[in-house]
Amino acid sequence: MLLLSFSPFADKPEIVCPSQYSAVEEKSTLDRIPCVFNGNPPPNVVWYQEGRQVNASAPLARTDLGQYVITITNDIGSTNSTVHITMEYAPKFDCIDQYEVKENENHNLPVTCTVDANPSSKITWFKGQQEVDIPQSLTRENRGEYTLVTNNTHGEASHKLVIDVLCKSCFYLSSMLLLDYFTNV
Repeated sequence: MLLLSFSPFADKPEIVCPSQYSAVEEKSTLDRIPCVFNGNPPPNVVWYQEGRQVNASAPLARTDLGQYVITITNDIGSTNSTVHITMEYAPKFDCIDQYEVKENENHNLPVTCTVDANPSSKITWFKGQQEVDIPQSLTRENRGEYTLVTNNTHGEASHKLVIDVLCKSCFYLSSMLLLDYFTNV
């Protein structure tokens, strides 16, 4: 939100902007940052990031964080101000769809399934409709489809994950049953 004022006399442009600004992905634009400037004649406003001019009315994305410089110019002179922008955004999962682990071995599910969010959010695990805690060591009872859910002030996300617990005794037992079946046929 740029506020403009000017006097009837020629004035060099002046600007006041916040040094830090927290923007919301897809809802914030540079031209809505609360900067106040004046000058006569009215100054032109240009925003830069890393030396490149950027579109001030384009919605900001989660990757648009960093230092921005606003430059205002008129016939009398120019001035600028630097604004450090942090981005807030809804959660998004970075997860595989299927995970295999050997029975009774430690797993790395917290590393395999992560969520990118700002502000950060906690992952809640469900098996069916039941909220569950995932043990450090998985057994065949832990096999199945899980739904991971997370949310923050900007939205929510969910992800389906199938956990397959490989167990030697399960394979051995099914192999013995198959062998017994084929020898009795």
